[in-house]
Amino acid sequence: MPIIKSRKKLIEGLADVEFSEEHIKSTHVENVTPIFSANHKERESFGNGWTGDRNMRRIARIPVLVAVEAEKNHPGFLRDEYMMRKFLQTDTGKLCMTVKKGV
Repeated sequence: MPIIKSRKKLIEGLADVEFSEEHIKSTHVENVTPIFSANHKERESFGNGWTGDRNMRRIARIPVLVAVEAEKNHPGFLRDEYMMRKFLQTDTGKLCMTVKKGV
């Protein structure tokens, strides 16, 4: 799934549907800039993702369409810790990270 930067304001949600005899192709639009910006701010803040009582750590915040595309390309992605770690090492995965150090 390509992440496309646009200077225009795009309407989020279902943007286009194409029908053929065998397939239905839909195009969804999601503004991921606020999510990636928030992730960058969290990476730059102190604490490295730990909560106050250190019982939980936020590692990444992944936009819905990015997660759906990753699950489509690699079935089991959302349930497999190894595949999730490999994803977080990709360029798109690094944009989703909320901590500086790796997982």
